[in-house]
Amino acid sequence: MFRRWLALAGYLQALFAAHTLSSIAAIIFVEELGIPLVVPGDVAMMFAGVRVAQGRASLLSVLLVEELATIAGAGLLFLASRRLGRPLVLRFGRYIGLSRERISQAEERIRAHEMRAVILGRLIPGLRIVTVIAAGVIGVRPAKFLPGLAIGGFFYLLAYPVL
Repeated sequence: MFRRWLALAGYLQALFAAHTLSSIAAIIFVEELGIPLVVPGDVAMMFAGVRVAQGRASLLSVLLVEELATIAGAGLLFLASRRLGRPLVLRFGRYIGLSRERISQAEERIRAHEMRAVILGRLIPGLRIVTVIAAGVIGVRPAKFLPGLAIGGFFYLLAYPVL
């Protein structure tokens, strides 16, 4: 089993070295869709930072690709959550403690600070995907969600290549 993980790691490293920007874009896009991956996006972003430090990629191009992949993936998850999320949460939320009253209370609090809530949620590791889903379910306006996603996402993305 350990040999398989080493083989996978070697394959991914070679793929990433040969196609740094497209690999970053694919990993971040899929992760932002809410699909867990073997290689977390954070690891890919740090590896991209190593490539930048080695002079094999420019920081500007890495950040641009990461930002575009984030907006595309999280934007699609937001749209899906807006369309499908609320009925699912209202139907099955009681099993995880989400009553209509709790959802209404959360809506009121988030509506008062839509963009700030998205920015803050995107900056906290572990809440990035949950923030997107919650914004879609609650019905955050796209005019507030997209700038919040772009700003919060950019500062989160900036931290990893710089590390």
